[in-house]
Amino acid sequence: MGRVWLRGGLAPSDLAKLEEIFASLAGKQRIKPDVLASLSQFDVHSKIEDLVASSLKTVRAVAFYKSKEKNWSLGWHQDRVIPVAKRHLSEGYKNWTLKAGVWHCEPPEDVFRGMYFVRFHLDACSSRNGAMEVLPASHREGVLSTSKIRDLSRTVSGETCHANPGDILVLDMLTVHRSGPSETKAARRCLRVDYATGPLPFPFEWPL
Repeated sequence: MGRVWLRGGLAPSDLAKLEEIFASLAGKQRIKPDVLASLSQFDVHSKIEDLVASSLKTVRAVAFYKSKEKNWSLGWHQDRVIPVAKRHLSEGYKNWTLKAGVWHCEPPEDVFRGMYFVRFHLDACSSRNGAMEVLPASHREGVLSTSKIRDLSRTVSGETCHANPGDILVLDMLTVHRSGPSETKAARRCLRVDYATGPLPFPFEWPL
C-alpha cells in the first residue's frame, strides 16, 4: 500500500476528542491504555479498515507536540518496536525494553507485514514546523540496517508530508521516515497510532 492520505478524514467530533487528549499532555507521550482503546471508536476507524481490507486492532499510540519551545528532530529510520503483554524468550524477538510498565521488543520482519502506522493531524503541518518526511516505497525493502537506510536516502527523494488539521496519513509500518526541527512557534500536534491486522504468533499477545 505504501502511503494513503485521507484528507479531512477526521470528523469534528474526533478532532474534539484529540484536542482533549492533547490538553492533558506535554511533549511526546505514550497514550494510556484506556485512551488507546477509545480510538477504535473514531468515526474514521472503519475507513482505515476499508483501505487495508482487514479489521484493525489499536496496539500503541504516541502523542507528538512539537513547537519552537518543545522541539526535536529524528534522522531517517524505521520504527521496529512493538508492545507485548509479556516477555518470552523466543527466537527472532530481540532488543527488549520496559516502557511505562509495558514490554516492547523488535519482532521478526513478518510481524510488520500486518501492521500500519497512522498519523492524525490536529494542526497545519509543513517543513517549517517539523513535518514528517518519508522515502516513498521504502517499506518494500523490508527491515533495513542503518547503513542501508543511509544508502537508500541518498538514492530516493524524500517526500514531505504536508497536512491540514483533520488530515490522516496511513503508512506501512516499515516505511523509512524522519522528522526535522520546527522553525516556528506554531504548534505541530500529531497523534500516531499503530495498528495490527491480526494476533501475534504464539506465545506472544498484544497488551490490550
